[in-house]
Amino acid sequence: MNDSLIEQLKTGTCPFTGQLYNCVRCEIKPERHRIPCGDNHTRSILHMHFCISRFIKGQTDKREIKRLAKGFISDDGRHPTPEELMEYFAELWRLGAEVIPMCECKRFCFKHGCMGDDK
Repeated sequence: MNDSLIEQLKTGTCPFTGQLYNCVRCEIKPERHRIPCGDNHTRSILHMHFCISRFIKGQTDKREIKRLAKGFISDDGRHPTPEELMEYFAELWRLGAEVIPMCECKRFCFKHGCMGDDK
């Protein structure tokens, strides 16, 4: 679990609006970079994201949440309990996040995921 994501949503600047994050009220659908084909084009990378909305909406069972908690590490270096993980997801959801990044991403939208990163 990464408290910096919560802090980013509270105090960070959205890369698409240039303003403080306000994902709850955001209706912007940023344009995703197109991935060109062929050797003479620059490549665009799409980073993976994780959808928290189905966990918040109760579309999973407790065994899946327990299994998922083993894939997260809390700030004190241990795996969170399923309850702690759901509290973390709930806090992100209250701030408007529907998806969370799986890695660092410069063009990440907390509603739609990675919008493509030039590399």
